[in-house]
Amino acid sequence: MKITKAIIPAAGFGFRMYPISKAVPKALIPVVDRPAIQYIVDEAINAGCTDIAIIVSKEDVAIEKYFTTNIDYKFHTKTHNGIKIIEYYSFLVKPPKITIIKQNNQYGLGEALLCAENFCNGEPFVVLLGDTICLPENNKSCTSQMIETYNKYNRPVIVVKSIPNDKLRDYGIIEYNRPTSTSELNITDIVEKPNPNEAPSNLAIIGRYVLFPEIFAVLKSIEPDKNGEIQLTAALRKIKDNIGIITEFKYYDIGNIRSWHRSNFEIALNNPVLYEDYISMIKENNLK
Repeated sequence: MKITKAIIPAAGFGFRMYPISKAVPKALIPVVDRPAIQYIVDEAINAGCTDIAIIVSKEDVAIEKYFTTNIDYKFHTKTHNGIKIIEYYSFLVKPPKITIIKQNNQYGLGEALLCAENFCNGEPFVVLLGDTICLPENNKSCTSQMIETYNKYNRPVIVVKSIPNDKLRDYGIIEYNRPTSTSELNITDIVEKPNPNEAPSNLAIIGRYVLFPEIFAVLKSIEPDKNGEIQLTAALRKIKDNIGIITEFKYYDIGNIRSWHRSNFEIALNNPVLYEDYISMIKENNLK
């Protein structure tokens, strides 16, 4: 079945980004010239998703306003930094159907996905976490790569990336054996935030998934963890046919301050309008 539905969970408390996220939803914190979530919606659109659900907290009105407020069309021909203003809003240029779903109780990623069960309507779907940016390369995105793998194997897909040992305790880490392709893996287990000395590999789940509707029944069977949260990882461990793909796409976890700063710097350096300004700042501050 063709995948057209995407879920973007964006209801987290954003504690790692305090005090910025105390008043501004983490997903709306800007990265260079647009909110972080805009990059994620763009990725879903460019992968062919025409029906996008964004999961927000029950108090959040800002994300809904961003995606549902009409832009005065007299500004379509105006430019900003040499770019037509309308081109910043891919969800208007290539308009998908965007559904805002309220998560009344923030009890983990698994609980967030359960809020979107009716939205999925029995179809396979992609999940893109609202605080992770994967930059496209050569007009191809991480989500496009996921969907290609799903089309090839008709199995759930989890994107992983090699990370340094000192970061292993911050991620879900997979155990695997390799099929024929060097970038595609049969996932045999997932360990959530392991001690680096006990991690089964250095391949971390980075917040991109293709899931089947059967995941909802599994999530409903999962016992909450010690924090009262329903973890997606716990459900994925019960599904034995997950395939992993190793991605080389540039990835940023913009839910923490250091990676968010890095994303602003590196993305700006790839912006032809801002490149010279950043190079000048580097030289002025004697940075190398």
